[in-house]
Amino acid sequence: MTERAEAERFVRMVEVLREADNEVKSDPLAALEATSCTVKAVCELKRVCTRGYRRHVDAVAELQRARTGLDRLHPPDLEAIKRRLSAAQPDIEACTNAEGALRRRYDL
Repeated sequence: MTERAEAERFVRMVEVLREADNEVKSDPLAALEATSCTVKAVCELKRVCTRGYRRHVDAVAELQRARTGLDRLHPPDLEAIKRRLSAAQPDIEACTNAEGALRRRYDL
């Protein structure tokens, strides 16, 4: 696979992840996590995106459990969940920036 093809593949995967509803981001995130990369800039995109979106997906799942009352043994700390969602934002912003850089570099 050429560098451009790898970049295009990962940019598309991140695009699908970003555009997915919060409740279903886990599937495209798992696909991104499972896909190997060889190009340094692409691997950096994968790293920052998986880190940010993993934090986001985990916090959203915890929030959903709290809303449905599924975790009655451990009452949710909604403020802690909000902090985790906020903590994911810098990595998600870095993901967006890395995606944009790859789009420009490879004219995607």
